[in-house]
Formats: sequence, C-alpha cells, structure tokens
Amino acid sequence: MANDDLRVLRVFTKGDRLTVAKAPYGLATDRGLTLNALGLYLLISWHWDKSSTLADALTVSDLLSMTSTSRSATLEALGELADAGYIACVTPERLSEEITRQEEREQQRRDRSAEQERERMRNLPRSKLYVIGGQQDSGVIKIGVSIDPERRRDQLQIGSSLKLQVLWTHDNGSKRLEQWLHQRFAKYRTHNEWFDFGRRKALPLVQDAVSRWREAG
Repeated sequence: MANDDLRVLRVFTKGDRLTVAKAPYGLATDRGLTLNALGLYLLISWHWDKSSTLADALTVSDLLSMTSTSRSATLEALGELADAGYIACVTPERLSEEITRQEEREQQRRDRSAEQERERMRNLPRSKLYVIGGQQDSGVIKIGVSIDPERRRDQLQIGSSLKLQVLWTHDNGSKRLEQWLHQRFAKYRTHNEWFDFGRRKALPLVQDAVSRWREAG
C-alpha cells in the first residue's frame, strides 16, 4: 500500500478481473471497519459517483492530499477497505489492462446489440406495393405501399362510393419503386396516389413497369 501511484477503485479484484464491490449499505453494519476506514470510503465513493470510470480512478497520492489524517492512518484505512473487499488498489498497468478489457466487452455488447437490431429489422413485416381499384380491368387505380394492403383498402373504402379491392400486390414495397411508378405515370395522376388511365387497363401497365424496374436492377 506504500506505492502512492496505485489507483484506488470502488471495486475489488477477482481472479484477473476487477468486479463490482460490496454494496455500500453494508458499511453501516460492518463492525470490522474503523471510523477512519468508513470516512475514507465515503470520500472514495463521492469521487467515484462523480466520475465512475476506471480511467478517472483516484491515486493513493490523491487520497493522501484530500484527507486530514496522517499518511500512516490513511494507508491503514485503505488496507482495511481492501481486505474487506470494498475497494481495490491496483497499479496503473493493471488498471490499463482492465480498461482495455472493459472496452473490448463494451464493443462486444455493442456488436451483439447491433446484430439483435438487424435481426429485429429482418423480422419486421415488410411493406408491399399494391394496386387498389374498383375491378381488374379498371382504368382508375391507386398505387401505393403498405405492410397490410387489405387493411389499407378498408381505410380507403370509408371515403369511397366505389367498391374497392386489392387488384395486385408485389413483395417489393420500397419507397423508391413507388416513387418511380408515380413519376412514370405522372401524366395519368389525378390526385395524391390515384391515377386514371381512361379506357386503358391500368393493372397490366403497372405490372409491366414493375417487371422493367426489376430487369433494370
């Protein structure tokens, strides 16, 4: 404990790792600790709560300058706390190794979290391109995308006097394809996502356009 460059942590050593220390509330009933040790622990905890990273750990020298007790009394209190498992006093090299381990564990945690998010996104319901209209040979249609085209049809039906149906769906429900189709058929657009192809059958035109989109990659 004589090395003033030792880092004082509110953790204790366990094998080759630094682990969470005993719960602070155990201090109040720990009859094996002196008042000097209890006071020192409160000082360490105050600093730790302000900057709870290993890199900001106090040195023994820091503590000696912050306490009003003698050097020998402070070192003795540190020894009590370390022996009781409330703190660890480690070399800068040892601390650096642990910081590296923590960073590696944190990176692994982030990698797992990112993979879980990717898996969640893969399992999300995918949007579909849909064509909604009155009948299969209708010239008036709506081109849009939705996770649930049937539900979308039901929503549109509320404001329509025409009996609507989902005429066709395609698994590629990307906004890019939807916007491309809207631009391709812009001259037929009446309002929003509705198009009027007049006497022409609209559905084959949309299906052919989607095929061309797929071939173009």
